[in-house]
Amino acid sequence: MSAAKPTRFGRGTAILSLMGTGGLAFFAVTRPWWNASVVTAGMPKTDVSVTGSSVAPLAVGAALLIVAAALGIVAGSTAIRRGLGGFVAVVALGAVIAIVTASGQSAQQTALDAAAVSGAEVNWNQTVWHFVALAGFLVAGLCGVLTALKAQHWAVMSARFDAPQPLRDVDSSDTWKMIDQGIDPTEEPAQ
Repeated sequence: MSAAKPTRFGRGTAILSLMGTGGLAFFAVTRPWWNASVVTAGMPKTDVSVTGSSVAPLAVGAALLIVAAALGIVAGSTAIRRGLGGFVAVVALGAVIAIVTASGQSAQQTALDAAAVSGAEVNWNQTVWHFVALAGFLVAGLCGVLTALKAQHWAVMSARFDAPQPLRDVDSSDTWKMIDQGIDPTEEPAQ
């Protein structure tokens, strides 16, 4: 077995960065992306907000998949880690596309309808959370690509805890004969 080549982007870095960026993206998607205060004649001021999850619902699931993929890297083999890295890159790219192409107009109108303030002129203020979610998914995609490229250099879990394999083909009568002769049938034969 060859020794694992040390890399700057190691397994621990991949796990922490994917969990961090996935968690950050999830948090940012659940925050308000647009806020407005609506004042109509004869009515009190109403605060209305639109969250990222109502604009790009795909992004919530994508963030959770990225966190789950980070946990899969812990015990996965090299092939699984490479596959998870590619999967994270594709999921993050899909979330970025969903965030960039999503229009907040329908969600803003739905929020106004729910607040029962139709007909009022509203100026929406965009918050920073939209950009934080976008940055989180971009960094998660980069981490996914690096994971796919660097996974073959990381150490894998030991086979020490795998189920034991039979050492040789023996039937039950041979096992009893070996025990009668004082030979342990679970040990490998001396060579």
